[in-house]
Amino acid sequence: MKNHGTFFAPAGVIAAIALLSCATGPAPVSQAQGGEAPQGEPLWVSEPERVYPDSGWVIAVAQGSSRKEAETAALGALAAIFKVDVEAVTTANQAMASVVEQTAGKEAGSYLKANATGLDVTALSQVNGLIGVKTESWQGSGKAWANARMNRREAAARYAALIGESEDTIAALKAEAASMPGAFDAYQYLNLAAMLAGAADNYRSLLSVLDPSTTGRKAAYGSAGAVKNLANEAARRVVVAVSVRGDEGGRITTAYQEFFSTRGFRTNTAGKGTYFLSSSLSLEKVDLRGNSNVFVRYVLNTTLTNPAGEGVFSYSENGREGHLSEPEARQRAIRKAEASIGEETFAEKFDEYLASLIK
Repeated sequence: MKNHGTFFAPAGVIAAIALLSCATGPAPVSQAQGGEAPQGEPLWVSEPERVYPDSGWVIAVAQGSSRKEAETAALGALAAIFKVDVEAVTTANQAMASVVEQTAGKEAGSYLKANATGLDVTALSQVNGLIGVKTESWQGSGKAWANARMNRREAAARYAALIGESEDTIAALKAEAASMPGAFDAYQYLNLAAMLAGAADNYRSLLSVLDPSTTGRKAAYGSAGAVKNLANEAARRVVVAVSVRGDEGGRITTAYQEFFSTRGFRTNTAGKGTYFLSSSLSLEKVDLRGNSNVFVRYVLNTTLTNPAGEGVFSYSENGREGHLSEPEARQRAIRKAEASIGEETFAEKFDEYLASLIK
């Protein structure tokens, strides 16, 4: 599979890519050198190690009723050699791609050198969660065979480059977070670093199979779990004071408190905190002619200010709920406002605000 495209990479990454172009490892034995099995069968079907020596390749061969079936089986067998959880590694690739996307065009993107680092994860061959896989198939005598393989030195160089830049990025994100204790920004930077560490942990595991000499090398950041713990600690240092005018039995206040606490942040209603969330709820009866139901409209306005008193996030929502009785319509309107805060519109907007903090 060939990848076509143009990008501008930092000098260090260009050097790494140049290394990949020449560090291809032992060349596969050609059919002319190794001959063919009877009936034109490629030698790799019966003796893959002669065509793709173990010193330079990781290869799996499988049979199927069709080329597609054989290729699928070979890819699965290759993943088994790495003892990888395909879903976990694919998730790691997606996490890396997400970090690249979130930092592209931003200052934080310069840490990751986003265009270059994301190249392998977003454009090159990714099969069963593995990067740089090549396949080959043959069909004859009513059977189909396929191999799935990775060049050890070439793939190892790719993973090593990803790991190296990930470590540099994680260190930079941690340093950025340390400069803003108690802020949502610190949590967001560390949460991003944790995502990147999770991807790097998976890549390190794959690299140890491609290049056993790397086994046991410790990551500069420790582990993804260690970085996630830092993010959790940063979240606990964020305190949001909540105040709601026009609340109904404290239900809206509780909804806000639960929203923040489920994300690891702390809240109080005593007016003390690193942030202050001020909200108002209004409920009014709405007459809709020709409708037997009674409707109640709710309006929810919310503003979040930082310790300096600056507004950093605002949100407004309104809607109406109906029922045969006004008291029940009123309760439905309140429940709708609660749902918005916990998992619907407010939650979505606040998550967008957190994402915007990456500069």
